[in-house]
Amino acid sequence: MQITAERTIKIRQLIVHGELFNYMSGGHALAILELASALPGIDAPLVNQKLLGGQLLHIAERLLKGPVSCGLLEPREGRYHLTAYGLDSLRERRTWGHQHRAVMAVGVLEGLAPGHEEDHHLHLLARVDQADDTSRFEQVEYGKVTPPPIGRLMQRLERREKFRALAGESAEPGALRTTEYLLLRSSGGKMFHNSLPALVVSHFRHAVAGQAARWEIEKVEPINQSPSPLKKLLIGFAGHILPVTSELELDPLLAERGFHRRSDGAYFYANHDSLQRSVIDVAELVFEQSLRYQEEWTLKIKGRLAAASPEQATEWYFARYFQADKVVAWEELRKDYADYARRAGQPQPVSDESLRAAFYAFASSPNRAAHSRRGFFLHFPR
Repeated sequence: MQITAERTIKIRQLIVHGELFNYMSGGHALAILELASALPGIDAPLVNQKLLGGQLLHIAERLLKGPVSCGLLEPREGRYHLTAYGLDSLRERRTWGHQHRAVMAVGVLEGLAPGHEEDHHLHLLARVDQADDTSRFEQVEYGKVTPPPIGRLMQRLERREKFRALAGESAEPGALRTTEYLLLRSSGGKMFHNSLPALVVSHFRHAVAGQAARWEIEKVEPINQSPSPLKKLLIGFAGHILPVTSELELDPLLAERGFHRRSDGAYFYANHDSLQRSVIDVAELVFEQSLRYQEEWTLKIKGRLAAASPEQATEWYFARYFQADKVVAWEELRKDYADYARRAGQPQPVSDESLRAAFYAFASSPNRAAHSRRGFFLHFPR
């Protein structure tokens, strides 16, 4: 069964002025943490002497500023000491490297597949160009109600928590990357927020040997042309994999439409209008349905169709599959029907009398479309 999920989400955008750091291996900051772990406190003159040859005090002061701002070092008794956060960073052999001071846009996405209704764990991050129009962004005012995703993001910024983001400095797909960031908001800097509507399309991938069932994102694309520096990053979600967090309860919804699941995974259609339904292809033995799921999702389903009985299989065969455009030997027709019936989930043998009766019923149909395709039995005595 093929399952595609679609819905419109809101990408909450927060515009922040501050300093951006990314979590990286090595660098000067790691050397400073190693020095702090080996000595009972450090300061700029000590960093200058031990790491910079005693000639670059102003550089030592600047290098200390980053780890202190990120909470890796804390001042105590006139010197800087490792924090618990700094010890963890030292164990991981990774630390915060300063990227730049700028105005940044941070995007918080809603769930990108059924069962993922909370904020997506991956954020969007882009530098705001001076040319970007922020007139449609609302200024954040403390004390006023803000959308919950923005409120949670602001709390994380205040607590100096790291977050994983899809980021890029250009529109080139090759420039997109995912890593952990820390954004320190400038004191007194204004913040703005708004939302960007986007269409999400995700495909359900069934479990195969050695791989669990999963959702694969086909696309996340903006719906309108509202200004946003984050739009160019959405292409990076194509191919993104999400785990299945809950089983899809589709059988009750399909049963309401007349489709009932068989033990082999195919569905038979129990209503009596099967030949009039455009969503049922009795020639290819597939059906298509569009269902509302969990209120916000639209599921487009394409599954295997089976006949509910041998009689329905013969009716479908002559009405839509059989082509009366040539002389066909009886043995050939019987073999062709047997192959169709097997695929339709009715492999039991059908007598020649039943097959002839179904053919005559089809050939004598007053339906204009069927009448134009009618055939005749020819009997040649031996």
